Amino acid sequence: MYKVIPAILLGATLASCTGNNVASNGPGHDSVAVHNEVSITATVIEQLDGYFVNNTVQLPEGYTTQHPTNQQEFDKLFGMAQTMNNKISTPDFEKNIIIAVIHSATDKMETITFLSSAVENGTLTIRLATPETAKKSFSITPLALFSIAKDPTIKQIVFENEQKQQLGSVALP
Repeated sequence: MYKVIPAILLGATLASCTGNNVASNGPGHDSVAVHNEVSITATVIEQLDGYFVNNTVQLPEGYTTQHPTNQQEFDKLFGMAQTMNNKISTPDFEKNIIIAVIHSATDKMETITFLSSAVENGTLTIRLATPETAKKSFSITPLALFSIAKDPTIKQIVFENEQKQQLGSVALP
């Protein structure tokens, strides 16, 4: 199952004129042209559910990011957790950027959850909730997997937690 995250990213980039007002200082004074320039960037982000990190993947301690660029790379990293009740989306590498935030195996965290996103100066920042829980008798490898519509203006994707501490980043070509 996947969730479409309502991510209308309001990038404060100056690109298009939305108005052209002229103010006059009275007879014999120069007119001043006032331009209101605003551009809104909309990016669709889907959090892909129903996948797990393969146990053959070697992970560093803490957080890491992965950016598979084709199905073969994706299949080496992730397996499907198909049940009778979930629908798993197959990533479309032609139209989307597939990127994951992974925490090494832990007994104190269960989920990594999308909170918000913003675009500024070619960087897409995705804020995530990374709550710690009471120590468990088992360990898991928390995963947040995203499919992001390709946008040539986005040159970097940065992941951060609720306290704005960077968890990882990926530079895009």
